Amino acid sequence: MDIAVITIIPLFFIFISSSMPIVYYMQVDTQVGSLFLSTDTNHNRYVTQYITSGSSLIGKEVNTIEVWMYKVGNPTGNITIGVFDSNRNIVKVFAIIDATTLTNQIKKYTFSIDDIYKIKANDYIGIAYNGGDLNNYVAARIDTSNPFDGTNSYRCRYGTSWICFTNEDLAISLAYKPTDKEFNVDKAYSYIISLYDSNIGLVKENASINKYWLWTDNILASKVLEDKDIQLSAKIKNKVHEYATNYQLQFRHPIAVLFNEKAYFNTVTDTNLTGNIWYSDSNGTEELSCHDYADIAFYKAMYYYKAKQFDKARDCYITGGNLFDGYGFKDKAFYADSNRYTTYKLALFKLASDTLGYDNDDVKKVMKIIALMQDSNTGGVYTHYREDLSIDSMTNVETTALAIMAYNSKPVRSSDTDTTSNLPIQWYIVIGMILAGVIAIILKRY
Repeated sequence: MDIAVITIIPLFFIFISSSMPIVYYMQVDTQVGSLFLSTDTNHNRYVTQYITSGSSLIGKEVNTIEVWMYKVGNPTGNITIGVFDSNRNIVKVFAIIDATTLTNQIKKYTFSIDDIYKIKANDYIGIAYNGGDLNNYVAARIDTSNPFDGTNSYRCRYGTSWICFTNEDLAISLAYKPTDKEFNVDKAYSYIISLYDSNIGLVKENASINKYWLWTDNILASKVLEDKDIQLSAKIKNKVHEYATNYQLQFRHPIAVLFNEKAYFNTVTDTNLTGNIWYSDSNGTEELSCHDYADIAFYKAMYYYKAKQFDKARDCYITGGNLFDGYGFKDKAFYADSNRYTTYKLALFKLASDTLGYDNDDVKKVMKIIALMQDSNTGGVYTHYREDLSIDSMTNVETTALAIMAYNSKPVRSSDTDTTSNLPIQWYIVIGMILAGVIAIILKRY
């Protein structure tokens, strides 16, 4: 029975589910033919996908292998799914299963590990079985049309020696499946506190960059630390106020909406105030659009909502939400930054959702992605990541503080989300006419 399931993707494919995205680096589900594994001299002991030094799989980190198998007769013994070297030594075990658990029908089997394996050249990835006999064996499906990676990776089998076919592939998928990692808010707080410099009176951007941003870093740090270390929060807040007063600075930034202050949405200039002290000033001449930038969309959604301009709030929220592709926001900045996703925009989406009273699967998903972006050791949150959810950045205070705010934020009650008070005047006229008609009917009857 030959079946073709889905199209082959040459580099990687991200499957968007209702939970977390699965990143497929290799996905061969089309099947033409089978290879048999048993102790019989006509059968194989190993059926694998061989990785050459030119393969696109080199360096990819995977924790999931999917293979298509079935059994013939009643084979017994263990089947090993994993990575092997040229001497057939086990490099990494993904699973060891009992051959009796296979069915007699072709089926895809999925095996995942708790950690990750980084694929390297000369890996043999697939199935090993050294049991059964001529009439009781394990069968692995293959594809003879060479759908993946050309001659850079291909199927190899071992009976008494390795025999490879550069124009064929094993029906195998290699993927990274994100685990449900929890965001550690205590470590996130500790990360920010660890960056406080008592000589300066402020937190620095991160451990590697010796810059002290009045806003957004320190004004955010002061806010989130109110719930953790009120004294340190006050020290940072007072120092920010001191610089703002002495240098006559005006707090112009979209983030002001989080402090219930007037927000500015023009282009932002990063300014060196003095020494290592910096601030960001939304003093540009161009107003940024909800359609271009996800963060602006969510800032404006919260700003309009608090100003009781509910139609505009909803429009900006929906516009920003439409930029979410299941694992990040593909806005103008994404393309300008070589296709890197920005983590703090996930946090702003959560904050805007809570402010406007919206709750959906995407909100839950962004919080899981934020947790994946948290450094397990320092507690800081990385600022950017790639399409395969690999980290491509450093941690910093701004992103970590916004992640804390998103984690601590709670949705407003549905009764608190009042959008009717901003209905167009025409609706009020129509509603009034309907009510007047109802009253007239009632009076006529009585």
